[in-house]
Amino acid sequence: IAATTLAGASLLGAAPLAAAHLGPLVTPSELNAELADLDPVLLDIRVGVYEKGHVEGAVYAPYSIFRGPDNNPGQVPPLAKLQASFEQIGLETDRPIVIIAQGDTDTDFGAAARVYWTLKSTGFTELSILNGGTTAWALNRYVIAHVEIADVDAYEAAQAGTAAGASDDADDATQDAADDATVTATTYESDDASISISTVVTGSGDDQVTYYVADVTLSDATVLRSAFADNQFGTNITETTSEIAEDNDAVFAVNGDYYGFRDTGIVIRNGVVYRDEGAREGLAFYADGHVEVYDETATTADELLAAGVWNTLSFGPALVEDGEVVDGIEDVEVDTNFGNHSIQGDQPRTAVGVVDDNHLVFVVVDGRSPGYSAGVDMTELAGIMQSLGAETAYNLDGGGSSTMYFDGSLVNDPLGRGTERGTSDILYVEG
Repeated sequence: IAATTLAGASLLGAAPLAAAHLGPLVTPSELNAELADLDPVLLDIRVGVYEKGHVEGAVYAPYSIFRGPDNNPGQVPPLAKLQASFEQIGLETDRPIVIIAQGDTDTDFGAAARVYWTLKSTGFTELSILNGGTTAWALNRYVIAHVEIADVDAYEAAQAGTAAGASDDADDATQDAADDATVTATTYESDDASISISTVVTGSGDDQVTYYVADVTLSDATVLRSAFADNQFGTNITETTSEIAEDNDAVFAVNGDYYGFRDTGIVIRNGVVYRDEGAREGLAFYADGHVEVYDETATTADELLAAGVWNTLSFGPALVEDGEVVDGIEDVEVDTNFGNHSIQGDQPRTAVGVVDDNHLVFVVVDGRSPGYSAGVDMTELAGIMQSLGAETAYNLDGGGSSTMYFDGSLVNDPLGRGTERGTSDILYVEG
């Protein structure tokens, strides 16, 4: 056992450690702020639920490790047994440890306190308990809004170095195109864009699938824009697709990649960098009209921007490349964190396909509504995109987020209920 492990430190007399940076009780926000610098071990002591969801990066150390025998569970287990368990987990006395219980009851906190003192009595000193446990962490991570940029419009103008006059000219040009547009129940024609909406129904009974197709041709790649909920950038900031579309005078919109659900990925929108944490397979829209699937971990946001990228999406997987359905798409997991393990099976879906430069197809498949639309799996979605002539196609956020908006109205019927779920972002064409 290395000298920095429990056995080595306690038996060999390791030197005292530096003062802990985290206190004995740490909030989710405090922990998130120190994660990168301190690199603590996140010790999940909950029994039987780790595989159902846990704090990202946490290791499983069930509470039973720290209990005594059945006839005296309050007794501290033998040191040799604890040492073997700690070695297996990978605990080291020179690395901070944060103990994570469920956090719903006083019993949960009692269990965390027992683990805390057991570890302290056996040589560990940099110890903390996550206040509120996974319950508080989940609320902080997925519910409580965290605003990083409060005024996206102003931020984009500043980042792009847009002079007021140039901005006004662009707005005037867009308005002129909208004023000259021709709109019907399913089509839009202007100098900037041509949009045609169609409905497709396949199968019958519980196997029926209903999906909506928007065939979009742009005069220029930058006509396709992105917008964020509440004109803010951060996590857990949401509005419905329709609300974001209306706020931005969109004639057409679909939900985006729900960037605000996660804190990873490369996020470039409207030619401005918002996040540079490469993690997965992304999609890049270039200002010259072409679109590419790319590996986020092999590049940076600045490199993409310098190469002419206008928008990126970070969800996936890629469904079609070079006109062929991508192998293995049924096995892809986009997020494996708490409460979001898989994107497989028959589900509502949103996808974007590239037919040619500045010629796109957007598809929204409704689902989870037997008799109206069962949804599709990844391979079926790829087949739809391929049948529409897409040379490249990419999966966006789905489920209750899957939404298409056109000329002031909701096109599809999310989950068969006619009610939209909030999302963090959209792709849209201004009308």
